Amino acid sequence: MVQPVRTLLRSPGFSALAVAIVALGLGAALAVVEVADAVLLRPLPFADPDRVVTAWQVSGGTRITLDGADFLDWRAQAGFEQMAAVSGRGFTATFGEQPERIEGAIVSEGFFPLLGAQPLLGRALSVDGAAVLSESLWRSRFAGDRSVIGRTLTLDGEPHEIAGVMPARFRYPPLAEVWVAARTRVPDHPTYPIDPEHDRARHYLTALARLKAGTSLAQAEAALKAVQARLVQDHPPEEKDIGAQIVPMRDHLFGPVRPLLLGLLGVAAVLLGVAWANAAHLFLARAVARAHESAVRVALGASRGALWRMFFAEAFVLCAVAGVLAIAVATLAAPALVRMSPQGATLPAPELSARVLAAAIALVAACGASLGLTAALQPLKAAEVLQEGGRTSAGSRHQARLRSAFLVFEVALSLVLLAGSGLLLRSFRKIASVDPGFEPAGVLAADVPLARARHPDKSAQLRFAQESLARLRADPLVDAAGYVSRLPFSPNNTVGDLALPGRENEAFPCDLRLASDGYFETLRIPLREGRTFSEGDLRGEGPPAVILNEAAANKAFGGRSALGQQVLVWGEAMPSVVVGVVGDIHHLGLEAQPRPEAFRPLGVVGWPNLMLVMRGKVPAPQLAAPLRAAIHGMDRDQPLAHVEPMQQRIGDSLSLRAFTLTLLSVMAGVAALLAIAGIYGVTSYLVAQRTREFGVRMALGATPARVLAEITRETMLRVGVGCLIGLATAGALARALQGFLFGVPPIDAVSFAGAASLLAAVATAAAALAGLRGARVDPAEALRA
Repeated sequence: MVQPVRTLLRSPGFSALAVAIVALGLGAALAVVEVADAVLLRPLPFADPDRVVTAWQVSGGTRITLDGADFLDWRAQAGFEQMAAVSGRGFTATFGEQPERIEGAIVSEGFFPLLGAQPLLGRALSVDGAAVLSESLWRSRFAGDRSVIGRTLTLDGEPHEIAGVMPARFRYPPLAEVWVAARTRVPDHPTYPIDPEHDRARHYLTALARLKAGTSLAQAEAALKAVQARLVQDHPPEEKDIGAQIVPMRDHLFGPVRPLLLGLLGVAAVLLGVAWANAAHLFLARAVARAHESAVRVALGASRGALWRMFFAEAFVLCAVAGVLAIAVATLAAPALVRMSPQGATLPAPELSARVLAAAIALVAACGASLGLTAALQPLKAAEVLQEGGRTSAGSRHQARLRSAFLVFEVALSLVLLAGSGLLLRSFRKIASVDPGFEPAGVLAADVPLARARHPDKSAQLRFAQESLARLRADPLVDAAGYVSRLPFSPNNTVGDLALPGRENEAFPCDLRLASDGYFETLRIPLREGRTFSEGDLRGEGPPAVILNEAAANKAFGGRSALGQQVLVWGEAMPSVVVGVVGDIHHLGLEAQPRPEAFRPLGVVGWPNLMLVMRGKVPAPQLAAPLRAAIHGMDRDQPLAHVEPMQQRIGDSLSLRAFTLTLLSVMAGVAALLAIAGIYGVTSYLVAQRTREFGVRMALGATPARVLAEITRETMLRVGVGCLIGLATAGALARALQGFLFGVPPIDAVSFAGAASLLAAVATAAAALAGLRGARVDPAEALRA
């Protein structure tokens, strides 16, 4: 092993370049493998995780959360070993002078035993209303004080005894920092003051279950569907057209990111392929340059087996060094990749596991074997080489064809990535240009979660909203302000039914909102007919009022005017009168079609989780100061969360697309640079080997321009073939991106032509730059060489 190292050290330029190229490709691949291993293969931090599942109701092919009464029926009848309910929510916590908003959950009895979670400190929940802290919250807010057990933690204005601390490895829900024991058998609803054990209308619970030993997923799901079928028969109005489904816990946690991870694995494999082709170029060129050395070795008695061992030893040494560097790169890059991801906070931290190390060893071995074989398989005619006396040669036709094949291969792979980047870029621009249905510029948004202890009912919540709006509107910097129960682009939605009186059997799904006066004006949602809410509507003066969007009005009344018509919303027995129709907005995202929406006046039902919008005479960020002054002037303990411009909320809704585009673009750019480097290197090498030929031709009258044109043309023929193969491959693979595309077909002529043109233009420049050396050959010097 010492001799190959010495040989490589005598060629530091070749060795450093080969190691860098292989390390780049391996590092990118291993970084993605490390993330994929953590998400897709690492055992979940639960006892017997393969038996832990989530149970869902299904409506219209879409999974929905569970209501309280159905959860109790499922737990009693479905035959699970254990079952628990979780209601994820934010809490206003008081640790010091200023209240903080933290993520948490209210959980039913048996939640921690079901997951097999053992506390780091104290005990799991057993007392109604007790709280368990996450390790990170315990360390950051209580300095890791072990005497925290038994203390009181105030959440939403209510005291909770701290029962225990969960270790950092326990993550469910993924962002939860505190868990509170439900005071009844079912966690209470986050907004409605209902009896959760008997309500079948409000779906808000995530149901966890543990399968009995020996019970398959299919058997458990069949039993659950049978229970749900009986509920449909026993409670036809509430359970109409609702089914059941079981989802493994890993799919529930990481299912949405699996397609992205698999796509990134494919992209990393392509980048590794480009890097390998570039390294193979170098090994082939080195084998040709060392032909005389190899011929001398053969003449002195070395066998072909000895030459093979030399080539393989050098390749494995280089790839081993590259592998060590790649592991170091991946160890740093994988956590950074997770941190940059919009979903990074919900993903497990990547680490160098035995599986990742095995993958690294396998890739290093494959690269070393293939690169060594590339050099070892080159034909060697020792007698002819020795007769040439060591003069430079371009190698055999076989070697020329192999160089061309490598060049075509890396150009084709680079074009596949560039075409994919082009598709995502065009799709992103299409989405970003969609009109959201309102004017977000200049609007500041904020979440205003009201503590139930201080605002226990709808009347108290309405008083707070009206007083705070009066204070805000009195500020000279504020033009308009309003509250709504859920802002556009919120991560959650509220769905109910809308029906016409006497035609309840024709009810259709409709998104439900509570809104104050000024809300529509602040966002400048266009008013199509009628009026928006007044303060009298909020006070309950006159008949109940409702505002529909165009989608709801058209679905309910066809082409007829909705103004003055009566509808049933929120499950209310008394009809509401349509006082206005507003334009459609993209509530669930710019790529999602507007859905039917019905707005009722703020205060008709209890809803403590308010959202505020403000428009003013100054840029949106500068409205934060008057907002805090108004709210804290009323209640210094009232927290404000997600105080940010409305445009930022729209941008956040596109963050996953932006992240995917950025990542693919970076990898495509690196692959293209490697391909361009390969084009330049191959062209430069061929020019150097044909210096004498060019000198002879120029002595016979060939012009430098003609020589340059011929060199460039020969290279570009190979690039052209690579582009054709790349376009065909991209077309075959483009459908894999269909789930990420919007307004752009998978085979998009603009994206494909743009990627090919860009690559061809840069390749032409690289080939011409390398070919200048041949065009500048001095015939006299070339002939003397």
